[in-house]
Amino acid sequence: RALADEGMITAIVLIDQNEGHVLGVPELLTRGVLNNEVSEETFDEAAASLRVHLEGLSQETLADMDTAREEVRLWVRRWCKRKLGRSPMVVTTIFEV
Repeated sequence: RALADEGMITAIVLIDQNEGHVLGVPELLTRGVLNNEVSEETFDEAAASLRVHLEGLSQETLADMDTAREEVRLWVRRWCKRKLGRSPMVVTTIFEV
């Protein structure tokens, strides 16, 4: 029921396993979240803000995949609640390259 009402966001983040930093801008894929008031550009801005947030984290945090995954998930949920007034399900995928 919550998925139908609130939608879903998949956050994809690439992390350099040697340097411990984010590569590129995270990608936020949405299903059931966009509408007349929320556009793709809104999520492009969110992805850029997420990158800034992740760059402020320690290398140890980013090196621990579970901690990094949870950090991304919580940031996206808080952003959605604050900016959209919604609480979509957030699925996080982190790739070490």
